[in-house]
Amino acid sequence: MMRNSEDEWIKSIKAQNKELSTWNASLVRLLSPTGRKVDQFMTIIAVAVFGFPPRSHIISELKYNELQYRLIYRRHNAHILQNAPKDKLLVYSIKEGWEPLCKFLGKEVPNTEFPHRNKSGTNVFELVKGKPTLQKVIKETAISLAAIACAVS
Repeated sequence: MMRNSEDEWIKSIKAQNKELSTWNASLVRLLSPTGRKVDQFMTIIAVAVFGFPPRSHIISELKYNELQYRLIYRRHNAHILQNAPKDKLLVYSIKEGWEPLCKFLGKEVPNTEFPHRNKSGTNVFELVKGKPTLQKVIKETAISLAAIACAVS
């Protein structure tokens, strides 16, 4: 799958970085042991994908270097186009919907709307809402905040 444009991907990743750099996201990373573990895991992924850690400190903003992101995007797409077996490669935009995807996979086109969430990169937390790990993170953060409130009062 490919984006319609590099600019579209940059806009999405910039919005996602902004969403993950909010004060409440930093608070969760600071107050929840599980939140810190998730952050450490995501840091490992970011280093593998982007070649650099996403932030210098647990409460700092995510690093954003547009030129570096553009180079990574171009390198990834060039690598896929050059190395993927042509019979197993579908150059596809999500805006094309079900038909080309189902044809490529040899499946019938479903009679439902094509699902697509987080188009703009701003629904990061919406995508994980209700997941057990997030519920645990919320509980740990609440307990930590309650303990701080008790200690201060």
